[in-house]
Amino acid sequence: SSASLGDNNNLRVAIIQMRVEEEKNLNLAHCAELVEKAANTGADLLVLPEVWNSEYAVGAFRKNAEKMNFGPSTKLLKMLAKKHKVWIVGGSIPE
Repeated sequence: SSASLGDNNNLRVAIIQMRVEEEKNLNLAHCAELVEKAANTGADLLVLPEVWNSEYAVGAFRKNAEKMNFGPSTKLLKMLAKKHKVWIVGGSIPE
């Protein structure tokens, strides 16, 4: 089932700020923790920062590039959204 508005038709929004590391898998794991934490507070819509899965360095973008809708970052966000019944704005992902 899809996410829906919370009590009284209010939309609860969580803005997630996170420190990113060089290692992509650490960023994915950290993201999953923060999404779970935000979802457990009752948020309906979670917003991730720009380039949340990769260090913010032009040289790192090629190394961390993914095919949209098929890469590990997109798969993680889809899984987390379904699991927690929330909407997630995935910031940006190098492609």
